Order: sequence, then structure tokens, then C-alpha cells
Amino acid sequence: MGESYWFGYRNHILNNFGYGSFGDFNFGSSPEKVALGEAVGNYVGAIYGNTSSGGENFEFSIEDKFIPRGLMWDLVDDTPWDIVTDPNSEVSFFDNISGFTPQMIFDGLNGVLPIQEVQSIREFRDNLRTLHLNNTSNSASDFDAFLDGNDVFN
Repeated sequence: MGESYWFGYRNHILNNFGYGSFGDFNFGSSPEKVALGEAVGNYVGAIYGNTSSGGENFEFSIEDKFIPRGLMWDLVDDTPWDIVTDPNSEVSFFDNISGFTPQMIFDGLNGVLPIQEVQSIREFRDNLRTLHLNNTSNSASDFDAFLDGNDVFN
């Protein structure tokens, strides 16, 4: 990912005077890119920067209602009793996905093609499934349902 990746991200922040809120984004916004980027940022900050939990205990941001802060943790950990609730639809589902490693997650953020930039949770889901789902014990249907549940834009 090069500098071009950040244009839409920065424009989103500027156009919305911050992240904005689900369903109320200004013209020229890239909420799907920001949702994925901030989910990754929370995870990276927690594992490498010692920030508190990185979304592990608060799956979605209550303020903006579109950033799945705990998504990356939920791909790694084994907490099938953990319930995730979409703050917009209030639909809940179990965190029944586990076994992904940080390296697998970072691989999924790179496009399958060398020049491709992953810009949404849906694209991340598709890449991660193609690259690493077979290296886990998760079923494709459970995996897709879990990632779709964390993607308020699908």
C-alpha cells in the first residue's frame, strides 16, 4: 500500500470532522476503508503498542457505530461464549471463529494481486478466506457469517 491508499482515508476524516457516524457520512467519504483501518489499528496498538485491550472488550465503537474494534482479536481468540452485537441493527451473534494468527491477518490485508489494495472488511474477508481459512478449523459458512456480522456495510 502506498500513499494513494491514504487519500480516501484522510478525506473521510476531513469530510466528517472525525470518523463520522454510521448512516450519516458526508460526500467523498470512505467509511468502509476507515472501518477496516481502525479495526487493524486497534489490534496493532494493543499487541505492539501496549494500548488497553485494542477492542477486545468493546467489539464495536459505540460513538460511530461502524468500526469493529474487536474484530481482529475475535479472529485469533477462542471465546465461543463471547457475544458480538451490531450497534445499528442490534443483531447479536457468537464469536465462534478462532485460530488465525497475526501473520494471517496481515496477509489478508494485502491484496491477492500485487497492486490490489484491500479497502473494506468484505475484501479483507475474501482475502483471508482464500489465503488462510483452510489453515484453521473454521467452516467457510461460519467464517463468512462472522465477518459479515462485523461489517455494517454488507
